[in-house]
Amino acid sequence: MTTIEEAEATITDALQDAGKIKKLWAQLDYNGNGIVSVAELDKFLGESFPVLKNQRTIIRAFKYTTLIEGDKDSWIEKYEFVNLLKNILYFHKVYTIFNRLDSDGDHRVSFDEFKSECLPALGLDLSEEDAQNEFDSMDADGHGMVLFAELCRWFAVKKISVDGVVLDKFTTYESGEKTKAKKIRTDRDPNITTKKFAKVENKIQKLLKNKKQLRAMWRLLDINGNGIVSLAEVDKFLLNQFATLRTPRAVIRAFKYTTLIDGDGDEWIEADEFPALLRNIIYFNKIYDIFEGIDTDGDHRISLDEFKSSTHLIGLSLPDDEAEAEFQAMDSNSGGVVLFDEFAAWCASRKCPVDNDVREEFVMASAEMRRRKPKSSGGEKKKATKTRKPKSPKSKFAKAAKAISSRVSDKKKLKLLWRKLDRSADGHLSLSEVASYVSEKYPPLGRKTALRRAYNYTVKSDTNDGNNTIEIDELPALLSNIIIFHKILSTFDTIDSDNSKKIVPDEFQEGLALLGIGNSEDGDAVFKSLDKDGSGELTLSEFTDFALEHKDTLLAPQ
Repeated sequence: MTTIEEAEATITDALQDAGKIKKLWAQLDYNGNGIVSVAELDKFLGESFPVLKNQRTIIRAFKYTTLIEGDKDSWIEKYEFVNLLKNILYFHKVYTIFNRLDSDGDHRVSFDEFKSECLPALGLDLSEEDAQNEFDSMDADGHGMVLFAELCRWFAVKKISVDGVVLDKFTTYESGEKTKAKKIRTDRDPNITTKKFAKVENKIQKLLKNKKQLRAMWRLLDINGNGIVSLAEVDKFLLNQFATLRTPRAVIRAFKYTTLIDGDGDEWIEADEFPALLRNIIYFNKIYDIFEGIDTDGDHRISLDEFKSSTHLIGLSLPDDEAEAEFQAMDSNSGGVVLFDEFAAWCASRKCPVDNDVREEFVMASAEMRRRKPKSSGGEKKKATKTRKPKSPKSKFAKAAKAISSRVSDKKKLKLLWRKLDRSADGHLSLSEVASYVSEKYPPLGRKTALRRAYNYTVKSDTNDGNNTIEIDELPALLSNIIIFHKILSTFDTIDSDNSKKIVPDEFQEGLALLGIGNSEDGDAVFKSLDKDGSGELTLSEFTDFALEHKDTLLAPQ
């Protein structure tokens, strides 16, 4: 779709045809789990309606659909899809108006732009004083400039029609507006109640009562049948069976809690620990959902202001001084912000009921689990299946990597591969020649970012001729690096749980725990050493330096 008019016509036509809506939904919900995230919506629009792919409008349409017209959860469901499409069109049109008003292109509207552009466009004839008053009412944060979110809010308050559509309610992405609560009695006993996971929890509760179904579910988790399950296997299991519970921060803590508190302290989940694991996954998803609700700016940490304005989410009603004292108790390392580990530890220390589930113990995500050692009593034979690290089931990536690796060690196969790669027959491989062949012949190894980085790394680190191309004697190094850099990219994507293309400190700590590397103190020091620009975030390039030193721990794509 090249124009907004074409996109609107296609969507308007689809809204009248249930079959077309069903087809569009299938494209949006490509993994078929019945729920859609902002990231999936962004991908869908980029592929089907690129003219509508705008983060500002996508987020506001998503939030309006879920929080105003939907069930207030974090997903779009099928019955909300029609409203979502209408809201995407509406907010895109409002953003088009905003861009027209923003004559200097600084992504904000000044009073002069409001007077000269907005008032005439809306047919309003106001005095200088009335115009200033109207502008001030629009400028909710009082900074003297109107942002897109503030314009949307003003349109709702004034009930301004946009091509015949009026939305008289509004929610910001930042959820910054708070309604002052009436004076109520002080409540110092925390209590968390949730609804988001009620359906999946009910399903799991029924499963726990049915031993036959529970055994069948365990077999789906322990897919290689060796009787022990790793964190990576749990993550894949949740993706396939309970996608709404697949939150990396929650899953890591549930895994650690199950092994170190409910289990035998080793680094695996066994069949008798499976029921506890399921309960713990639900529990930690609930408190992480509350944590996200308090963390209104989405930076994965809670500030004092966020805590004070959201104490109702944890069942507290406190005067400011008590709220501040409670926050300081929660902020165990006195860092000025509360991370999820600290929040979960506080819930345990305060014996906070989470839908009547009370935990009194907590383990940090970085806590170490003991490695399983075989028993050596008497002359008993040791069971190797209980001490062997589980083998991952063969994936498409593993098969492709094996095929590539086999060529590295076979000179004849390597020579044949070279002939196929070197299409120009000039004795040198360009990046385009490599990418063209590998992506076609071995699709799991065809990610452009990984191929480009593998090529450049090989030229820089594994060649000495300075010609910036690959020659036949350098091909084995290139092939090995293609596999390594795909693993680096897969590991980065896994650790980057919010898909921001950056890794923040708490994501890095969880990544170390996932990879079984170091402890929390090591993690802080390593993160700072990798964060070359001091931004508080790791880019893929910065993370690559670390990953290349830990090749054996990297996660392969599934």
